Amino acid sequence: GKKVLLLFTQGQRDTDMFRHYFEHVGKNMQFMGFGDYRILVAGGTHQPEQVLCQKDVIEQAEDMGKWLCE
Repeated sequence: GKKVLLLFTQGQRDTDMFRHYFEHVGKNMQFMGFGDYRILVAGGTHQPEQVLCQKDVIEQAEDMGKWLCE
């Protein structure tokens, strides 16, 4: 199946707080026939520009984009 990249933003800074839900979404995508999935969460975001201030999230997004293209 096709790879899936799940990207989530949330106001909560603790990016593990809703991880169980994000994993559930990924497993449902596999159940529907999609392949491997990766999850990226940008915590503490209330405005779109706040994602750009999170250098580690941007780096992870770039790495995951490369993974999608492999």
